[in-house]
Amino acid sequence: MLEAAVISAVGAAAGVALGWVLGQSAVRLVTQTINDLYYVSTVRDAPLAAFTVAKGVVLGIGASLFAAALPAYEAARVAPVTAMRRSSLEDRVRGQIPLLSAAAVLLIGSGAGVLYGIPTSLVAGFAGMFMLVLGAALLVPGTTLLLMHLAGFALGRVAGTLGRMAARSVSKSLSRTAVAIAALMVAVSVTLAVSIMTQSFRDTVINWLELTLSADLFITAPVIGATGPASTLSAEVLPIVRAVPGVQSVETIRGTTAFSQFGEVRLAVFDARMQRDRRVYRFEDGTPEQIWDAVQAGSVLVSEPFAYRHALPRKGASVTLRTDRGEHTFPVAAVVYDYASDQGVVFMARAVYDQHWDDRGISSLAVSVAPGYTTDGVAADLRTALAGSALSVVSNRALREQALLVFDRTFAITDALRVLAVLVAFIGVLSALMALQLERTRELATMQAVGLGRAQLNGLALMETGLMGAAAGLFSLPTGYVLSYVLIYVINLRSFGWTIQMQVPVLPFGQALLISILAALLAAVYPLWRQHRMPVAAGLRQE
Repeated sequence: MLEAAVISAVGAAAGVALGWVLGQSAVRLVTQTINDLYYVSTVRDAPLAAFTVAKGVVLGIGASLFAAALPAYEAARVAPVTAMRRSSLEDRVRGQIPLLSAAAVLLIGSGAGVLYGIPTSLVAGFAGMFMLVLGAALLVPGTTLLLMHLAGFALGRVAGTLGRMAARSVSKSLSRTAVAIAALMVAVSVTLAVSIMTQSFRDTVINWLELTLSADLFITAPVIGATGPASTLSAEVLPIVRAVPGVQSVETIRGTTAFSQFGEVRLAVFDARMQRDRRVYRFEDGTPEQIWDAVQAGSVLVSEPFAYRHALPRKGASVTLRTDRGEHTFPVAAVVYDYASDQGVVFMARAVYDQHWDDRGISSLAVSVAPGYTTDGVAADLRTALAGSALSVVSNRALREQALLVFDRTFAITDALRVLAVLVAFIGVLSALMALQLERTRELATMQAVGLGRAQLNGLALMETGLMGAAAGLFSLPTGYVLSYVLIYVINLRSFGWTIQMQVPVLPFGQALLISILAALLAAVYPLWRQHRMPVAAGLRQE
């Protein structure tokens, strides 16, 4: 335990230093996301606080001591002659497979029960997901034995004796290989799940932008952050825009806030000329035409995050707003998909807003281009007409590209964490292979002494590690799919109130399998290099 404490203390110290370096990059990514979505932040440095250092050191040393406790206890109680026989350890591990498999089934069942039994708690969502991951990891030893049994037959036909030896070597060293396979499986399944979630979210946002951005051009004033106060356009802007040749119609948009029974809420007022697509509605009561008529008559639309955060019913909901004429209750005609704000928005027709508020301001304009005119040409004429006003004229395509750019920047830190997870798993596989090489030094030296060539030794080692990587990759595919489902329909929904349309592309699954195999093969390079440098006579010595 003391050895583990010393080694982990060195690792914790190095981890604190590396964490500070990574923090400098991470804070810039997070600051950019805050600037894009919320408000301007001038944070440019990540100070190394004493409490943060203490947490890192305590976690590093504490986790290592926890991991070393069981092996230390076993080493203290096992007789030396038993410890010299590795087969006794492997027999115990094989005997525990039924117990581990039963525990895995129990954990997976409990995780699913927590996810569905506690439908709104984010903490319960993470707890249920952790149970699913741990249960999947505990299934690895039993499934590895089965997979290696099948692989032995296949490799025996392709590579002969060495192929069967490779599969049996993975099986007989299950105490080492199962842990490495499980570690790599968990890391790769997490990266696969995040890839599916990110791609699904991106595709959902693209589809939402296509449904909601129906105008050709948008005229806006500079806004600081996505949730910053909306500027008011000058009263002269609207007639100037309408007078530009090629402008077919202009919709006005007003962004403001109002007080409700839920506190301050964002209010989006639109002077819509075109009825929205039925696919925009998450929950609705009636046909799109009936909803549109209800909105024009005094009802409101609310975004999905707003309905989720305030637990509004699907039908019969209402929102009470404090207007300039006093409090007024507005029926909710429908819940719409919206990914612009995780806090939620209330949408109201301009005519209804003018009945209850004295504010006649306009925050932005949506311009439709008449047939026979080009979008770029009308945009250039609008910029000329509005020169000196500091207003921006953005095309539909450019606005979508800006939104996706913000989306990609938001998930940049997620991509970095995915790489870090695979690196940690790679180190775990390398450590397991190093331990295996140390234990098999005499075995490998004996095979070399009786004629196993350098190329055959390389082939044997690479087949063993390739099998481990393939096993981890195959196990990660169903695990990653389940985790992506939880991330999309549980974690994201409970965190932001957004419904993401799950997409299951084939490419991330192929990438996950390839990453697993490549990581395992790369981890074999250094142990092989050490084995080749060791004289056969030295490997044959007993002490």
